[in-house]
Amino acid sequence: AARDMPPLRKPALRELERHRRPEAEALAGPVSAAGRRCLEMHSALMVLGSRGCVYRCMFCPMSRYRGPVRRHAPEYFVGMVEHLCRTYSQRHMVFGDNFFTLDRDWVSEVCGRIIAKRLGIEWICMTRPDAVDADLLRRMAKAGCRNISYGLESGSSSVQKRIGKRIKLDKVGPAFEATKKAGISSTLMLMVGNPGESRETIRETAAFTWRLEPDRVLIQTTKVYPGTTLHDIALEQGVIPPGFYDRDDPREAGRRAAEVLED
Repeated sequence: AARDMPPLRKPALRELERHRRPEAEALAGPVSAAGRRCLEMHSALMVLGSRGCVYRCMFCPMSRYRGPVRRHAPEYFVGMVEHLCRTYSQRHMVFGDNFFTLDRDWVSEVCGRIIAKRLGIEWICMTRPDAVDADLLRRMAKAGCRNISYGLESGSSSVQKRIGKRIKLDKVGPAFEATKKAGISSTLMLMVGNPGESRETIRETAAFTWRLEPDRVLIQTTKVYPGTTLHDIALEQGVIPPGFYDRDDPREAGRRAAEVLED
């Protein structure tokens, strides 16, 4: 059962590291989680090394977050991974940070410790294509990285600016090329329907991504989640009608929202 803990001081994750690690024996059956990002393996266990993000992409739940990025110490994070690996025979993992390579020195140290411990794990992660380099990718591959999901969202600079993503598009091609050379497969993640999107920007994205040659492409329509900047805009514009969350049948409210968009 969960126990009360004293209020967290900064940095909060360092406080959490002082408490005993939850025991997975309390969970019945194998510990695993599968999802759209677990395409490189049948199933995997998700482990978080950090929380937060320095960017404010309007569609992301982190868009309203104003706190610092909090990160586990490399030795603690790899300790968790080793514990799950050796105690529960977990060899496939998702390093589920929103922006895994934000701190490249941190990633390099994590990889070095995994290599030194000879854990023999395979893992995947998600990051931005303008936040990797050839040396880091080779080190990640040696530590067991098998797939990186790159959140590009759009190949249009105007849409990039509008949604707050602001990826340096000239870095994208070299990132995919370096990923392939390192022996890591790549997943290109795209979105359609963000503010500022049009047939022309979709064509820009298609033309831009044609030469990237990712191993997989994941395309999603834009979703509006409560707590995001995009949600605030949808409320202001009437895309989300009054009482949307109070209705017994959300599909009725959804049909009304579609009517508003058509008008």
